[in-house]
Amino acid sequence: MHLSKRNSIIAIVIFGLVVFSVLYALPYIAIFNIIKAFKEQDRERILELVDFPALRASVKSQLKETVMNYRGTEMNPELLEKLREIVNSQLLDKMVDQLVTPEGMILYTKGQFKITEAETGDLFWSFLKQARCSYVSPSEFIISIKEGDRDTLRFTLERHGYSWRWTKIRIIHM
Repeated sequence: MHLSKRNSIIAIVIFGLVVFSVLYALPYIAIFNIIKAFKEQDRERILELVDFPALRASVKSQLKETVMNYRGTEMNPELLEKLREIVNSQLLDKMVDQLVTPEGMILYTKGQFKITEAETGDLFWSFLKQARCSYVSPSEFIISIKEGDRDTLRFTLERHGYSWRWTKIRIIHM
């Protein structure tokens, strides 16, 4: 009887560790699936894995903030004022809406990263080698890409049930 109780406790602990490990790995599985969907140019799968309305809102917010708060001296003041007018005229929203789509992202990844020329597993491990991944909360996962000793890009995945979706992108030194 004593051995049976001990075996039950061991089985419960092992089961708990397996469940925890699978839950912990889910964002990494989502990253792999996102890379695979872009590599295969699978529009339907990309729509499942990327929350495009949230991603567009993230890009719009960042671009607006950058243009409206720009205080540099390198830019012609008249050009800066024109950029601010574009931001205020909703033209920026329309441009982002046209570019941040499954098709736009497929074209970008295909041209920028030569994503169709490598194996999905190789792309995944290469991506992880240059990334720093961390949980912010049980439902938010951040992937930071480094260039040198600075973060340059930050991707956010958010949990929806047991699945994870790409919801934000942040370009650090814009």
